[in-house]
Amino acid sequence: MNRRLLLRIAQILVTLAAFAWLSTRIEAAELVGALTGLPPLALLTATACWVTSFAIAVFRWRALMRAYGATAPIPLGWLFRVYWAGMFFNTWAPGGVGGDLVRGLAARRAFEGSAVGAATAGLAVTFVDRLIGLAGLMVLVGTSLSLWPVPGTE
Repeated sequence: MNRRLLLRIAQILVTLAAFAWLSTRIEAAELVGALTGLPPLALLTATACWVTSFAIAVFRWRALMRAYGATAPIPLGWLFRVYWAGMFFNTWAPGGVGGDLVRGLAARRAFEGSAVGAATAGLAVTFVDRLIGLAGLMVLVGTSLSLWPVPGTE
């Protein structure tokens, strides 16, 4: 067997193991009850908002790579896959930054030069992307709290 096939099999097995572990922690009846209790429009709206924000984040990351001098063509499908993997690791790996390392190291393929220089550029772009996201969150929270202050927090 070649290495790529073994890696794919390992990825599938790890994913199945994660779902098997989760299934021991979550009662199926409770999950179905919670999902059926949601208004369909709320579920659809939340899903649409998440997909839109995910797509905007991918395009923002792509624009940042170009702004930082990425010269290699960057296929959009590859960007979505890498960003998705990064989001998975940010969510499930301890520390919340494992996905940023995944994205940063994967982004090195978009930059020319030495391996160290390309990896540095990829990590720098991912760091700036994270800072822009944090700044956007601060603007959103600050605006929301200014317009609709929480009662009792004058």
